[in-house]
Amino acid sequence: MSKKLNLMIGILFIILTVQSALAQVEVTDTVLLNPAVGAGKCPVAVDADITTNRIYIANMGSNNVSVIDGTVDTLMASITVGDTPVAICVNSITKRIYVANKGNNTISVIDGTSNTVINTIPIDTICSDYNYTYVQTYIQRCMDINSKTNKIYVTSSKGKISVIDGASNTIIDTIQTSKETNKICVNDSTNLIYAADYQKVSIIDGSSDTLIDTIPLTSPIFDICVNPLTNKIHVAAGNLVGLVFIIDGATNKLVDTTYNLGFEAHNICVNPLTNRIYVTGEEFYKCGITVIDGTVDTVIETLRTAFISYDIYANPLTNKIYVANGSWDDIVVLDGTEDTITATIRVSEHPSALCVNPITNKIYTGNSLSNDIKVIEGVSNSVVATIPTGYYFNDIDVNPLTNKIYAGYGHFFALKGERDITTYYAMLEIDGASNTVVDTIPYICFYLCVSPAMGRVYNASLRMVFPNPWSGVLVMEDSGNTFIDTIKTMGEMSVNPVTHKLYIYNSYIYVMDEISNEIIDTIKNVGGGMGLFTGFIDVNYITNKIYAVDVWEGKVSVVNGNDNTIIKKITIGDSLSGICVNSTINRIYVACRGDNSVSVIDGTCDSLIQIVKLGIKPTSIAVNPATKCIYVTCDETGEVLVLKDNTGVEENSNIKNQNPKLEVGKNPFIKSTLISCQIPAKSKVSLKLYDLSGRCVKTLVNGEKEEGNYNINLNAKDLKTGIYFIKLSAGKYKETKKLILMK
Repeated sequence: MSKKLNLMIGILFIILTVQSALAQVEVTDTVLLNPAVGAGKCPVAVDADITTNRIYIANMGSNNVSVIDGTVDTLMASITVGDTPVAICVNSITKRIYVANKGNNTISVIDGTSNTVINTIPIDTICSDYNYTYVQTYIQRCMDINSKTNKIYVTSSKGKISVIDGASNTIIDTIQTSKETNKICVNDSTNLIYAADYQKVSIIDGSSDTLIDTIPLTSPIFDICVNPLTNKIHVAAGNLVGLVFIIDGATNKLVDTTYNLGFEAHNICVNPLTNRIYVTGEEFYKCGITVIDGTVDTVIETLRTAFISYDIYANPLTNKIYVANGSWDDIVVLDGTEDTITATIRVSEHPSALCVNPITNKIYTGNSLSNDIKVIEGVSNSVVATIPTGYYFNDIDVNPLTNKIYAGYGHFFALKGERDITTYYAMLEIDGASNTVVDTIPYICFYLCVSPAMGRVYNASLRMVFPNPWSGVLVMEDSGNTFIDTIKTMGEMSVNPVTHKLYIYNSYIYVMDEISNEIIDTIKNVGGGMGLFTGFIDVNYITNKIYAVDVWEGKVSVVNGNDNTIIKKITIGDSLSGICVNSTINRIYVACRGDNSVSVIDGTCDSLIQIVKLGIKPTSIAVNPATKCIYVTCDETGEVLVLKDNTGVEENSNIKNQNPKLEVGKNPFIKSTLISCQIPAKSKVSLKLYDLSGRCVKTLVNGEKEEGNYNINLNAKDLKTGIYFIKLSAGKYKETKKLILMK
């Protein structure tokens, strides 16, 4: 989400209204949210070397293999492979790992000792294109290995199975099966290969690599595995209703069927140590793992999970089960004795929300897949803290005055769960000093907006904790987290702290008066979409302009905040993902996933002046007006790019050779300080003092002044300790300086 960061006038920044004509925005740094070795995106396949206790994860989204030390369940290495790896298998005898790359139709051969790719084998189209759409349930088992014969079997297009000799890494044979064959498993003991298509299992003799039998089934097949101890083949199948077919490997006959899995089956594996079969799946967003007793072929229990698995593997030596959670970029580890989750190994992050505290120079990223908030220190651009939170992040915002962070998470479909609602959605209050969660409010929180000037938090929310659920914007006092009002509309929000107007954007822009909590105007023809997810919005509190991103049309609407009329629309591009405004230099930044860029708009003329290419797909964007740094998250790579706006400042040609000057005496000061002004020509002069919320607390000068030097004593006896800003306006010239009052 784009964040509303310019909620205070001139925070830590000298405001100069005369802008350079040229924008100079460039990428200066990259912050890895998960700096651990072996980080990857979208893990879809898993296998292990049981002799070294290393687990290998194929990451489809980042084209690499993560290596996990199975003793301590931590990442230890990352290996770059081919394009879109979708399957992986390990030969524990030769210490070779084979990775099937769907994107460029190759097999990468990895040396398990050095963790390097030593060979690449071109192959026919990997797996059937018919099944590629359903990558999470079909492709992972498109390759398997017979460790004893050192042969690798790979399903390819039109039902062909390529046989690779592991010694020479060459294709030595092809076996023709059904055109929809895409899953395969090998029984090393019997040297039989089982290849599954849509509703049939083909049996291949590994000695001659010839087809010897077929077994028709009655439901779509999702996955297949072999129990080498019982010589049973287990086939995960079923459409909506999950079931497991059991084939006797001695007779190659269907002997039993296990029903009542509780969901549609996806992946299956066997733990020979315990003779338990593990089946993953989902049903209407309820996910789980069913455990089957392989002795009597009955369901023991079903473990409800919060993720959809892409592959599963059991290590019989350690009695651990590893589940590749491709949706959330982690590996879940189960204890095979208790069948309980004992660890979660992150292979990437998924930053989906972003905000900046310009006073502390801290950046906060809400990471949906790791259920936490990463705290980035803005000087060193390094992660300094991790705050564990909850479910799926929707938005995050900060009150710089109180150093409180508000994070909202939740999802519609989580409401179908059976656990306490706060497990699935809530709004969190976080103390920025200690980086701890201090309060939890049970609401689905789609959008958040903090108003420091009013001491409020606006929560565009669904409330589901009483019999009559509703949606709207909840108005909350941030002291005590008490709700004081409800606005019956919702959407992305931004606030102007000077005019005390809240703008709620969902196709229309609803203008709310913060004093009365009433909708006072509606601005139409802004967005082309419908409902909550029209786009993003931010405000320039100095020019009183509102900028609304329409993600459907790829445009930014510029609204005049004085009369609530649309000034113009600026075309940016496809798949816009956020907007932020730096009011102090009058620059607007728009993130665009369509061309992996940030567009820079000059707020003076409201025209596009620069496009910064990023090389990543931006997820959200925020700006620190004090440092002129722009922060862009990428959910695919799990990183934050840091951009610097080097826009210069030029003298206005309308101002005479000597500009007015503003000087401050003691600073910090205790009771009073001297303010000196040099006025080069007769002009209308204004000298005012503002607090952090943008409220004028003292007017020292307001009227015409002759040319000359003026000294004004600022008496602060009626002011509280804090940060203030003294603003000089002389004709068209404006200057602001920071004051620190310490009592």
